[in-house]
Amino acid sequence: MSFDSDISSFQNENGFNTTPDSVKETYELCQQLISVDYLPQIKEVKIIQPYIKNLAALNLYKLGWRIQFHSSRTGVGLCAGGKHKYGESKVDKSIYISIQYTKHDAGWKKNVRGVILHEIAHAIVFQIFENNKSELNQLDDLHKVSGGHGIVFKNICESVGGHCGLYYKAENLKHSFKPYKYTCTFCDHVGYGNYRGFTEQCSDCSSSVITEPNIE
Repeated sequence: MSFDSDISSFQNENGFNTTPDSVKETYELCQQLISVDYLPQIKEVKIIQPYIKNLAALNLYKLGWRIQFHSSRTGVGLCAGGKHKYGESKVDKSIYISIQYTKHDAGWKKNVRGVILHEIAHAIVFQIFENNKSELNQLDDLHKVSGGHGIVFKNICESVGGHCGLYYKAENLKHSFKPYKYTCTFCDHVGYGNYRGFTEQCSDCSSSVITEPNIE
């Protein structure tokens, strides 16, 4: 789901069209952060200085990077800098932010900036070493084995103010974040659970329910 698409099309739990404030604010912040020139912030990182000495600017948006929503309930962010998955020559330069965490994590608003900047730090590493990945792996022998969270990434992430931990821990996910939901066949009440057979009865009226994956 691209940030360039219509973000007014989300529906709340009662089926009414809505755009949560957290989605609007995430959209606006992403647009702002992806358009920053990060060269002044990273130029003091000694380990990469030989590789950025000829750069005049480092604005990821102008270099083709875009930010999109994805629907992951396990990963809050992802930086994809590589060939298109269908083998096309075009390089995909995308930063993905989970719409699920954006909508359901009670602590999202105070953590969103750090999450975006974490992925932006990955994008900066990719951009600097786009045509020189082998040298990056020699320069930082942890880069590949740590999923890209080696010393180069950590230095850049710290310099741009990102959340530098390997994993993001949600503070308080809403009940509706759970992977399965039921709809009551009698009163239309909706409930949520962690596995498909979590209940056979509606908690409101005890009628039978229909359970399905929760894709909200």
